[in-house]
Amino acid sequence: MHIKIENLQKAYGTQMALDIPAIAINPGEMTGIVGNNGAGKTTMLRLTLSLIKATSGSVLINAQDASKSTRWKKHTASYLDEGFLIDFLTPEEYFYFTGKVYGLTPQQVDENLSMLNKFLGVEIVGTRKYIRELSAGNRQKVG
Repeated sequence: MHIKIENLQKAYGTQMALDIPAIAINPGEMTGIVGNNGAGKTTMLRLTLSLIKATSGSVLINAQDASKSTRWKKHTASYLDEGFLIDFLTPEEYFYFTGKVYGLTPQQVDENLSMLNKFLGVEIVGTRKYIRELSAGNRQKVG
């Protein structure tokens, strides 16, 4: 699989979180991503997996724009730990996201949530809180 990053930028307001002129990872290459806290490693991975939208630039996977095509996803695997993925989502957004990954419709996710509401409790679903704002125990219930 060939991954090419071109002029990739991500800004949050006026703060530039990531600015990568170019990276190319060729098939068979192993690449490590290292840097200080806040350097943009997680942001780059989120952009590469098309979990967040870039301010500008592109990520091409096998010459396909990762943000516009999903064909590359069947050739890709990733491990997303709790802090990597869910801290910027609400529980509902996370459930719909993971439901979509598993091929569920939003209606099927809603049905599953209605069955789980007693387990999850009122402090999780419908609170409009980000998962990072939940207690550790409630984060475990979500994840």
